[in-house]
Amino acid sequence: MIFLPILTWNMMTSTPSTTDTSAEHFIFRKGLQATFAFLKSYQELGSFARTYMLKEHAAMFEKLRASTDQFANYSQVQKDYIEVLVYVELLDRLCLIIEDLAKLLHALQFDLQAFLQSILTEKNPQNILKQIDAAKWQTILRYAPIDKLGISDNDKLFLSDIRQRNIERLSTVVGLCLDFLKLHWPFFIRHKHGNTILYGLRPTNIKGERSFMVPAVFNQKHPDKMKGILINNTIYQKWQVLLNGLVQMIQWLIERTIVFIETEGESFAEYQTYFPLKPEEEARIERILKLCNVGRKRINVTVNLVATMEQDALQKFTDFYGKFDNSLIHK
Repeated sequence: MIFLPILTWNMMTSTPSTTDTSAEHFIFRKGLQATFAFLKSYQELGSFARTYMLKEHAAMFEKLRASTDQFANYSQVQKDYIEVLVYVELLDRLCLIIEDLAKLLHALQFDLQAFLQSILTEKNPQNILKQIDAAKWQTILRYAPIDKLGISDNDKLFLSDIRQRNIERLSTVVGLCLDFLKLHWPFFIRHKHGNTILYGLRPTNIKGERSFMVPAVFNQKHPDKMKGILINNTIYQKWQVLLNGLVQMIQWLIERTIVFIETEGESFAEYQTYFPLKPEEEARIERILKLCNVGRKRINVTVNLVATMEQDALQKFTDFYGKFDNSLIHK
């Protein structure tokens, strides 16, 4: 299959300027067409794809607990089993979202010309997240060197503090992801590869809340010595908050990278803050950015995706599904 992004755009600028031709723009000079298309695709549909069914499950969960609609005649054992399946499905998606975030952070640590190759890293998400430091955040967030900005020394100190607080806030989320993976990643892997989870344990009361322990076979030498996870409604609600926060964080990172590309790869004095600002801080950062962004041009790019499949590849699919029905076991 051959993938070809077709880019169209219009110019936006803070001061009058002539419109660039396509061949002159940063996207083409650096060969970032496919990278840009990937970022736009994830921005519009990537997170939606990861979270859509979870929203359906949440709606289903309400009916399950009320024993209405399709669950009206289910036994308590059956309802317990479905409840556990909903919990495990959310855990799976959380691990996938964290893996998305880790791969994105890894790819953004380098020049964007290497983005697509870098995002294919086989590094474990835990190893990626552990290695992110302040210097890597500077690249990920596409910060311009403060000493090269045409602002006062006091404003430079203020902006440096804003950046530091941004990095600290994002690093806190990364730390939470690491703690989450330490508890849950082995269980996720056992579910993802071969599904050695043991279902069917009845709920128990833990600290006054109806809870489930879901074990999985971990140890090849001692398969009877299982490990598992604890899940209940309180944990389920916290997982949902974490998932929503990570989806937002990924969107923030992708958005600022898209803007970086659309503004000719011009690094940011700052683009967005991820912590609450006092009114006077907000006014000051707006003034600084207005000064730093004078003459900054942005091309608003629209991506149209086109894909073609070679005849031999198409034939392989046709041949496979041609024998599909005759190969299945029928009752």
